[in-house]
Amino acid sequence: MNHFNTPEKYHNDHQVVWCNSETDILKCHRLMVQLVGPMTGAEFTHRVSEQMKEGYQLVSLYSGDLLATVAGFKIIRTLSWGKILFLDDLVTDAPVRGMGYGTAMLRWIKEYAQKNGCHQLHLDSGINRKDAHRFYSRQDLEITCYHYSSPLKDGQIPLIP
Repeated sequence: MNHFNTPEKYHNDHQVVWCNSETDILKCHRLMVQLVGPMTGAEFTHRVSEQMKEGYQLVSLYSGDLLATVAGFKIIRTLSWGKILFLDDLVTDAPVRGMGYGTAMLRWIKEYAQKNGCHQLHLDSGINRKDAHRFYSRQDLEITCYHYSSPLKDGQIPLIP
């Protein structure tokens, strides 16, 4: 387990890479926009860099030279659940979905959480993401909460300054 650019061998031909440099973060942009919607590479790297100041971590799963899956998460403590890993983002490149890469990444994330003393893994999933819900159910994740939100000010996420 490291937080540098040295890939970690992980099951089969897979490698997990910590994405800390601007170059590595930008490599994740192509996949992440499939999840979060359009944004420029500059805006993406800026947002990720800002989130990293607050504990966000970004990792990518490669199979050989293929960037297959990207995940962003943070370890937090809550009164209700104690120390947990909150999975903010998980996306597998559309052409290779259903080939086990998302499962491999989720397995790695669970192992990472356990090694770091987390009691649970949590995530939110948009109500319209039916394929993701089926995937999470197959991975033994349970629906345990509703997530509510309310826009503040104009409700828009500001663009990079």
